[in-house]
Amino acid sequence: MKDPKTAGHPFDHLVDMLANRIKQTINRSPTSDKPFGQVKLNQDEQLEQYISMREDPNEWYNMLNTKGLRAVGQYAQAMEPLLRRKVENGSSTDQAGQAGGVDGGGANGSNPDTVHPKIS
Repeated sequence: MKDPKTAGHPFDHLVDMLANRIKQTINRSPTSDKPFGQVKLNQDEQLEQYISMREDPNEWYNMLNTKGLRAVGQYAQAMEPLLRRKVENGSSTDQAGQAGGVDGGGANGSNPDTVHPKIS
């Protein structure tokens, strides 16, 4: 019979096994210079991403829930002038026109400056 003072807890073996498994998982995880999802996009890639989510109410809802109103407002305020400049230069009119109607062909045919007011 084991001495109660030197006998380990019945779950010590399971705890050790789980701790080793966690250590192995951490050691096998990929490493990167930048945190996951933090890769810097160039301006065209940022605009492409913004255009794809711009007309999707679900995307706005998700973004508001995850980032908060202030951050989403700042994001929209930063991206709208970039998008307008890009459209005015004619470099991505088709893409922006399809996604957001800022090329003058909005859903109600109104002025592009009033189709999508800035979030403040």
